[in-house]
Amino acid sequence: MEPRSEPEPQEQTILEYLKQQLSFRKGEREVPSSGSTGGQAAEPSQPFPWLSAGALVLAFLAQLLLEPSTNRSGILSIILYIFALGLLLAGGRRKEWSLDLAHPSPQGWRIFTDTTWLILPGIGFATLSFFMLSHGFFTLPAAFVWTAGVVLVILGLWEHDTEAQVESEPLKPSFLTQFQQDRIWVISAGLVILIVFYFAISRLDLVPPELISGQVDHFYTVQEILHGKTGLMFNRNLVSEPLQYYWAAFVATLAGGKVSFTLLKTAYALAGLVGTFYIYRLTKELIDRWAGLIAASLFGVAFWPILQTRAVLGAGLTLPILIPAVYYLLRGLRRDGENDILISALLGGLGVLTNKVFLIFPLVVLVVLLIWLYHSKENSKVSVFFSIIALFLLVGAVTAVPILRAFTLNPQEYLRPILSRVSSLETPLPGNPLGLFFNNLLAALGLVNWSNRSSWVDGIPLRPAVDWLTGALFILGLVIAIFQYRRNKDWSLLALVVLYPVLLLPSALSLAFPSENPLLSRALGATLPVFVLAALSLYTLGKAILAALRTKKPFIRIVMIGVISILILWQNSQAIFSTYPQTYRQNAWNASEMGKVITQTRQNFGGLGGVWVVGYPYWVDARAVAIEAGQPDADLALQPTQLEETLGFPLPKLFLLNPQDSDTLSQLQALYPTGSVVLYPSATAEKNFLIFTVVQ
Repeated sequence: MEPRSEPEPQEQTILEYLKQQLSFRKGEREVPSSGSTGGQAAEPSQPFPWLSAGALVLAFLAQLLLEPSTNRSGILSIILYIFALGLLLAGGRRKEWSLDLAHPSPQGWRIFTDTTWLILPGIGFATLSFFMLSHGFFTLPAAFVWTAGVVLVILGLWEHDTEAQVESEPLKPSFLTQFQQDRIWVISAGLVILIVFYFAISRLDLVPPELISGQVDHFYTVQEILHGKTGLMFNRNLVSEPLQYYWAAFVATLAGGKVSFTLLKTAYALAGLVGTFYIYRLTKELIDRWAGLIAASLFGVAFWPILQTRAVLGAGLTLPILIPAVYYLLRGLRRDGENDILISALLGGLGVLTNKVFLIFPLVVLVVLLIWLYHSKENSKVSVFFSIIALFLLVGAVTAVPILRAFTLNPQEYLRPILSRVSSLETPLPGNPLGLFFNNLLAALGLVNWSNRSSWVDGIPLRPAVDWLTGALFILGLVIAIFQYRRNKDWSLLALVVLYPVLLLPSALSLAFPSENPLLSRALGATLPVFVLAALSLYTLGKAILAALRTKKPFIRIVMIGVISILILWQNSQAIFSTYPQTYRQNAWNASEMGKVITQTRQNFGGLGGVWVVGYPYWVDARAVAIEAGQPDADLALQPTQLEETLGFPLPKLFLLNPQDSDTLSQLQALYPTGSVVLYPSATAEKNFLIFTVVQ
């Protein structure tokens, strides 16, 4: 399966041919747009944008044909996408649509301030904290000294003359006044907030429905932090970086100090709302608030980021930190905002404390800075370029001191997950490294529109990463951004486009295991350009189409908005609350049912002398059963060779066995002739288990 749906639209000769064929009435159609400023959507006399509407319909149909099915073929979709992009470009050249970007007024750079001297004590404190963390865990004095170092460095570089940087804004009116003046916006924003909040927190107790070993490790790590084990790294987890575990422990403390699977999902769901908010702010910064609202709505209900958050495998804080970091980077470069750059650098350092995916962030910063510098017409920007790089290195290093210290204490453990994927450390590379990389990158580029190879734990494998409407909008948005960039040379559009392949690199660099690429978890950062570009196309084309219907068919406008909204909500709702939990249950062991059996048996007998889950290859994690039974500190694991050790425990006793483990059952019946055995009928096929009870 080669995802060819993205490179093909670049066949310029075909698009040029389509443009020529579709422009035979050019003179007639250009009349309404003469004298306009790029096809403003508000003109009542504007004719219906048939080319743009046709592009939208064909793109939707092309992506719909790429939905998972037994006879899925990309050839027809590629053809439809080529025609769709031909219509799109033809419509753009006829000025059926245009993208009007926001252009803030830069205020001039001032990297160094009167308090720059504070950097020196800040570096001193950070250095001191580095040595204070030499035992590999946080202490209160070390954390205080490290925090003081970060704060002093930030204060030393912070621009306090805000009037020289920030445009003065009038006092915001009260909510009632704003509602009266801008009722449609307030209602729309409120509706989006409610829907996004529902998708974030709904059915957290059921989605995902079962605990697996990776989540169990996560659970016990947070519990250990609450009990005082404050490590710099937690190497038994899939993601060893500490920040997310401390966030979950903080939320657990606010909730009474008790950890549960649902609480972990709640902690990361709340953090995920930060990512949604900054997707709105980023798109608003580039275009306007309506485009931002569209981006937030698409992102806030999408199953890709939501399932990554709910899976509790280490991605809970990735987007809540990455998206604001990129937002402040772009905003700072667009507005000459030193403080925005500082915040971005601070978040980048915190990101390294969160997930190894953030090791790509320095490359993100460098690429964006080079694009910005290339489009700059001022020679002085070269010195600013190097000053910003120095600022990122300084602030990032000071903020990342705990992980730097952990690295020096055990570099092999930190590098092992990286080197096992990019080198032959764990297994020989299956080919030429350069060839593997480009093949992986090509496969990763098809993540959004073709397929992913994630596991059933944190995604829905072997299908596009987004719903088919958003997938089509992303392709259209990509082309609109490139087309508009060629018109006005706005560097932020080019940066947005280039960020997509850059943020796919953590997945594409899996050279030793190309079958793991593309992974939704490692490519999670790519959600930022994907949903912003999708919102960009829906905003641009939707504005053109709805404006043409404003005076003619107002009812059709409402129907169009409603149909697209319902389709997107329905697809993602089905994916999150139906397809994903069903697939999850079919693959995960039913620890929750075993936990309920233990709880019910204990209640029936007024207590149990001993409870065990007898080990069997590739069966349930006994720790997950203990958590589900409300006894996370109990050791329920028992190997068949240890059965005789249970004779000394008081009655009653309870054993849970795999139904295929006939040898263990025979041993138990020999040890406990009066014991009874029943088969528990699981609600999930092929998940039954044996309950062996000894009462006397």
